[in-house]
Amino acid sequence: MRLIEKVHRALADFAEQSEATVLILRSYDEELLPVVRCLEGIDGVPHFVYLDLNPVMGSLVDYVDVLIAMVLERMDELRAEEAPDDVTLPDAPEACWTHQADPLVRLRMTFAHFASWLPEDDETHLLIAILPSEIRDPHVHARVVQALLPQSGFEPWMARVRFVLRDDKANSFLMQSALNARSPGVVLFETELTQADIVGELIEDAGNPELLPGQRVQALMQCAMVEVSFGMLTEAMAKLRSLYAYYTQYDVPEMRGAVLLQVAEAFRRANAPERAHHAIMAAFDIATEHKDMTLMANASHALASHAASRGNHAEVEMACAVGSVSTKALRQDDLHAEFLLRRGDARAAMGNWGGALEIWTTCANETREKGNYNMLLGALTRLHDYASRTGHRDIASGYAREIHEYQVIVGGAA
Repeated sequence: MRLIEKVHRALADFAEQSEATVLILRSYDEELLPVVRCLEGIDGVPHFVYLDLNPVMGSLVDYVDVLIAMVLERMDELRAEEAPDDVTLPDAPEACWTHQADPLVRLRMTFAHFASWLPEDDETHLLIAILPSEIRDPHVHARVVQALLPQSGFEPWMARVRFVLRDDKANSFLMQSALNARSPGVVLFETELTQADIVGELIEDAGNPELLPGQRVQALMQCAMVEVSFGMLTEAMAKLRSLYAYYTQYDVPEMRGAVLLQVAEAFRRANAPERAHHAIMAAFDIATEHKDMTLMANASHALASHAASRGNHAEVEMACAVGSVSTKALRQDDLHAEFLLRRGDARAAMGNWGGALEIWTTCANETREKGNYNMLLGALTRLHDYASRTGHRDIASGYAREIHEYQVIVGGAA
């Protein structure tokens, strides 16, 4: 999407430039998630270490303490991940923690310490984003932001840091102050990522005669999906009806099935479970007729979730059985393991513990062989819990040891 690309480009340009050290990002709460995704995309850019801070806001001292703790935790992670064996990275000065010092002085001291880790002989920078998901106390947040602006006292370490600091579009207080002060070294940027912004762009694309018909239809499908996710069901259903007619006319069965699954989700959100079920089964029929494994997997996932919400464990098992076959054919290992686990859970919920153990054991064996340790831990935990409940202590102990072994492996990989 162009609006998201615009945000990504602005953040990337800011990270690469050398004149400004602070970008004030003016956004609504609902716009924050795509902004964070854009920042995560910048993480792979050479010469930058990305640090995302989303602290819970309390008093100024509490706010700063949380920020400092998050910075030091990230530093510990970097020390473990990237520090060469022959390099000793110094610990933070004790003054960062003492409450005898001004909290904002402690915060700047912590960032200065982090910047001191950067190699002197290359162009590595820190990209630090302080983006509270909700600014509950604008005064506290403003004091933190003001302390990091260059006019509050530029220090040499700031040349190696780029700060992205949030302003609340619903109650803006930072951007106008920066404009009034004509703050040097500060870039201002306002996001356009609300529901209305995103839907508006997609509707514009859907009606753009300069785009190819397939591109316009794709934009209409994306718009309908966004509207379903936002709860704009009347608008979404009108588009989905048009899309279904289009894909029927041009005989694109996999997209007819995809439209039906969106229709099912809209009916689910509208509290019409029977109509949702009918739409899912219609998608199943298309997948079966055309031997479409991808559509079959998606329909199986939708049906399993729908049936689980209604307590229909038999239908959950059926959906997961079909889903496990289609995902195995597609070599979608994670989703295949998820279907196995859920199928075993459904059997357990119906009192078929022997059948549940069989499925969980199959899942454990397959995921162990493929090195899919997160899913393996899910299977082993279920097997351990059953052995513990039924008094099979030796078996439970064996599973406990194996769980610990793979938890260490997963923790090390993380």
